[in-house]
This record gives sequence, C-alpha cells and structure tokens, in this order.
Amino acid sequence: MRLGIWGIASVVFLALAPTASAGQRYAAPAGTGTECTQEKPCELKDAVGAANAGDEVIITSGTYEAKSPIFAPAVTNVQIHGDTSGPKPRIIAAFAGAVFSLFQTGDSLSYVDIEDSANNGIGAACFGARLERISVRIVGASAIGAVAQPECVIRNSLFRVEGAGSIGIRGIGLAPTGSTFVRNVTAIASGSVSTGVSAEYDEPVEGSYTLDLLNSIAQGGEQDLKALAGAKGVGTIAVNHSNFDTSKAEGEAKVIDGGGNQTAPPLFVDAENRNYHEAAGSPTIDAGIAGELGPLDLDGSPRILGPAPDMGAYETSNPMTVTPVAQLQSLKLSPTSFRAAKSGAAVASAKKKSKGPVGTTVTYSLSLAGKVDFTVEQLTTGRKVGKKCVKQTPANKGKKKCDLTKRLKGGFSETGATGQNRFKFTGRLGSKALKPGRYRLAGSAGGVAKRANFKIVG
Repeated sequence: MRLGIWGIASVVFLALAPTASAGQRYAAPAGTGTECTQEKPCELKDAVGAANAGDEVIITSGTYEAKSPIFAPAVTNVQIHGDTSGPKPRIIAAFAGAVFSLFQTGDSLSYVDIEDSANNGIGAACFGARLERISVRIVGASAIGAVAQPECVIRNSLFRVEGAGSIGIRGIGLAPTGSTFVRNVTAIASGSVSTGVSAEYDEPVEGSYTLDLLNSIAQGGEQDLKALAGAKGVGTIAVNHSNFDTSKAEGEAKVIDGGGNQTAPPLFVDAENRNYHEAAGSPTIDAGIAGELGPLDLDGSPRILGPAPDMGAYETSNPMTVTPVAQLQSLKLSPTSFRAAKSGAAVASAKKKSKGPVGTTVTYSLSLAGKVDFTVEQLTTGRKVGKKCVKQTPANKGKKKCDLTKRLKGGFSETGATGQNRFKFTGRLGSKALKPGRYRLAGSAGGVAKRANFKIVG
C-alpha cells in the first residue's frame, strides 16, 4: 500500500503502540508535560501520539500551531475531538503533507478547524477511520482538503482549497478493492485545474476503487467531479442526491449518476467571503435523502430539520434571506483557435465588424443579471513529477506531459443579463495582442469560476 509521506510515518508507530488502559487525554494551546489530564493538559501532538486503544483525546478551545504532522498511534478506536462545550479548536500549519493522519479501524477526528498555508498541504488523511464535523481550509498549489482511502467515512464537513491543481476530497484506492463513503460534505476547490471531488486507482496490481458520494455539494475550477483510471484498475464516483455541474471520467473510469442530483448552482449566504451556509431559495435545501448521515451538521444542529436532509455540510432550519447574486453557470468559446487582433481592446465593439477570422465569440450564462470578471491564463507544456506538474528539464523530459498554468497580468469585465450572453474577444489583453500559443479564459461571478481553453495562431 502506497500511502505517501503520511502513510510511511504512521507505520513507524506500529513499533511504538502504547498498551495502557483506555482513558481521557487533554490538549491545550499552552499545554506542557506528559500527564495530559484536564488539570494538566499537554501539547496536541503529545496528547494524540501517546494515546492508547480506546482513548478519547479532547482538544480544548483555542488556536494551536502544528509545526509537523500529527499521527494517531497504530491502535484502534482513538477518538480525537474538540471540546464541544466551546468553539471548535483551530489548528494552523504551514507545511506540506497531512496535518492529521488516522489509519486504524474505529479512529475518528471531529469538531476541529484545520488551516494550512503551504503548497501540497493536506488537511487530513484517512484510512479505515472517520472524519466528522471538521472544517478545512488549505491555501496553496496542489492543496488537498482530505485524502480518503478505503473504508474512510467523511460526514458533515467543509473543505475549501484554493490553488492551482487543488482538490477538495481526493479518494485513492488500494489493492485489491475498497470504498470511501462521503455524506453531507461541501467541497469547494478554486484555482486552475482544480477539482471538487476525485477518485482514482493507481496501484501496480489489478483492483478498483469507489467513492460513494451522497447529499454533497462539489465545485471545482476545472471539474466538480473527476474519476481516473490507472493501468491496473479504475476509480469510480457513485453519486446521488448531490449538487454538481461538471464531471469527467478518464479512460475506463466512471462517474455513476444514482439519481436525485442537481446542476443548478446552490445559493450560499456569502460565498465570496467563504460563508457556505445555504441561503433561502437554494435548491439544495431539503433535497437529500437519509442514510448513515450522522446526528449533527457542521454547526451542531440536528442533521434533519425539514422533510428531508439538506445537501452539504450545513442543515438549514430558517434559511437566511440574502440578496441573490449573479453566478456564472457556463462559459464557452467558438472558435477555440483564432488570430489575435492587431489593435483595439480585449472586447470588440458590438458595432465593429471583423474583416477576417480574428478573435472568438465568448458565450456565457448567468443565474441573474450581473458582472463577470475575466482573466487569461497561459498554458505551457511541463512534465509530471510525482503529483506535480513542473517545468521540463533534461532530467525529466521522459516523464508524462502536463499543463503548466500562468495567470497573465490584467483582465476585463462584462455585464450580462440573466441567461445566455455573448461578446467578441479579440485575443488582446490590456494593450497587447496575445502571442501564438495555448491559453485559458477564466470567468468568475458570484463565487463560481469557469474556464475555457483556446489557442492563438499566427
């Protein structure tokens, strides 16, 4: 089983597993020593790392700085959670890899906020354990909210990742077969080539992997859902009663629609400021179904407050009425290969007629009338080294090709009506024509981003 850095380190704990009787262990931001009692709490890493089978690790309220990964020990049924009598404890980190890792049957992590600000940062890694009522925010390239391996259960949680190549929940299969169960999760990934939820199987022996997604909201800059196949097996996302707009299955991988799914964008209270509570009128309210959902939502409210559970991390009893904002629903270019105009602005005047095949027609749709902000990203060919796309060098030129993305300076905005809109993009940005090459037009409105590839020819 290939678990990466966090998995390798967890194996080390097999030789260090404690044998004392079960009990309670307390952590505090200013904790010291090794007693880990309520009167004398210890540091978070010590409270977790020295736990025995069946222990309860209570993280008291406050802000903790994790300077290195935190591993649950190689014993079963360790329950790690915030003190529910106060606010969720906040764990901040600035390193690559998983902040928390749990790899034993019956282990759980709940009622905590996790933040990481490093490239390749990961909120939590889970194998055979449960993540419940956690909130994760990772800002950095290749950020991952949670790495979910077989028999991991994730419920009533929010994952927000911001950066190129980021993934809200990344499901990874291990030989020969296995499944991950995700219930009432909101997974939001922003940035170029970002994905809300993915599932993949890439083991060297034959097998398969399924991520079972229910009552969830998934959004990604490139794809909301993505299933991938390896040489020896496929990844599958089985999704029902969830909200997503785009999906992609590579090779023989599959995204299976189990029914009850939505494509209309959810209405959030304030997505621009990362408030993903559902607002009045959101199609996701009372649109889920029952099925091992957990008793409480992320806020601690009963999971079902209406005729049916809501989709996403939060359950809404009295939805907050907010002024609706325009959300971008689609973005397309035709043609996708064209010459850039020699003069003028990024958007051609509606009255000006083109004298030749210059520029392209951009078609986009909005949920309401409003403004869309556009930027341009340049695509160049790199090479995949591990899980990252890097610049080609003589040493890696034999590796698999991938797209490197660079956001260009400048941008422009368009105001559109409800429904479908179009304008003529000239292939110019600022006062300069784009050089021949591959690009991506990115549009954003109401906290929703869409992208469309194009090519400038000479």
